[in-house]
Amino acid sequence: MSPIRKPDMAQENTTPEESAQPFAPYWSGCSGVFNEGNASSSVENERIHHNKHAVIGREWGRDMSLTEYRARATEHLNSLEPEKIVELCQVDDLAVVKYNLDTGEVGIVRRDDGLIKTFFRPNDVHYLLRKVDSGLWGEPAIADGFESSVQSSDFADDPQNFYLFGRLEELALELPNQAHEMVAAFAETTSNAHDLVLLLAHLGEFRFIIFEFQRRILTEAQSDSVFSLRKKIIGAVASFEGLERYRSEQLIDSVKRNLENEIKKQEDWWSQAATLITNLDELENSLIERETIGYAMLELRVLQLHRRMLGIDLIPFDCRLQKSDINLRGIFYQLATCFNYREDHRVSPEAFFWRRMAENIS
Repeated sequence: MSPIRKPDMAQENTTPEESAQPFAPYWSGCSGVFNEGNASSSVENERIHHNKHAVIGREWGRDMSLTEYRARATEHLNSLEPEKIVELCQVDDLAVVKYNLDTGEVGIVRRDDGLIKTFFRPNDVHYLLRKVDSGLWGEPAIADGFESSVQSSDFADDPQNFYLFGRLEELALELPNQAHEMVAAFAETTSNAHDLVLLLAHLGEFRFIIFEFQRRILTEAQSDSVFSLRKKIIGAVASFEGLERYRSEQLIDSVKRNLENEIKKQEDWWSQAATLITNLDELENSLIERETIGYAMLELRVLQLHRRMLGIDLIPFDCRLQKSDINLRGIFYQLATCFNYREDHRVSPEAFFWRRMAENIS
C-alpha cells in the first residue's frame, strides 16, 4: 500500500501502547455549506449532489428533500462516535473522509473551511476498502476492524483467488450485522427496501464466491481459511431463512418494492449517464450499483430453483433490467475511455458483461 501523509492534527511521539488503542475520530466543524464545484456555485453544486444521490440515485430508499439532505450531511460530518464512524484522510487534498459503519454513509469535507465536498451512501464497506487499498484514503490500520487478515497471504500468488478471498473477508464483516439489522427491522415493520436488496446481493455474492472456490484447486491452508469465513456468514444465511419462514408475505412484498425501486433507479441513471457521470469514481460506483442488482437477482433465481420466494415473478424485472443495460452498453466505451477505466481482474458471473467489455479497451 502506498504511504500517505498524516492528518495535520495527528499527535507525534505516540507510544506503542497508545497506537494500539482503537481509532477515534476527532474532526468536527462542518459548515453545512457545499463547496464550489467545477464551474458551478456552492448552491448549484449542492443541488447536483442532492439530485444524483437522493433523487435519481435513491440511495436512502425514499424521497429526501434538499434541506434534509444538507442537514444529514452536516450531522454525519460532525459526528464523533468512535463505535460508528471511521475517519480517514483524503490524500490529494487532506480533506476529511467519514464513513458510518451503521448507515453506510460517506461524507467528504474540507478540513480548512468545513465546506462539504460530497455526501452519499454507497452502503457497502467494499467502497471504503477499495479507496483505502488504492492509496487514495488513509491507511486501514488506523481503523479498528479493517486490518488485512494474515490468512489472505495464503492467496497472494493468484490475483483472482486473492480478490475472491478479500471479498469473502469483507462479507464476513458485513453480513452478520446486516442480517441482524434486517430481522430487527422486520420485527418493527420498518424494513428498508435498499437495505434488503443489498442483503440479497451480498448473499448472492457469497454464494458465487463459494462456488468459485469449490471449482478451483486450493491448498489445505486456503480451504481452512475459506471455511473459517463461511462459518462467520452462515448465521446471516439462517437469519434470512428465518424471515422467509415467519415473515414470508411481508418479505416478498418488500423484495418486490425493493426491485421496483432499484431497477427504476437503473433505468433513470443509465439513460442520463452521459451527463450524470462526470468522473472515474462515479463510473466505478455506478457499475458496482448495477452489480449489486445483478447479485440480488442471481440469489433470487437460485432460491426459486429451490422452491423458495416463488411469490415473486422475476421475468418482468429481468426484462426491464435488460432494456436498461442497452443504455449501459451504449455509453460504456465512451465513459470508460474518457475516464481511463480499466478492468482490475475481478471475478464475476458471466452475465456481468461490462467486466468482459472492459478487457477489450486498449
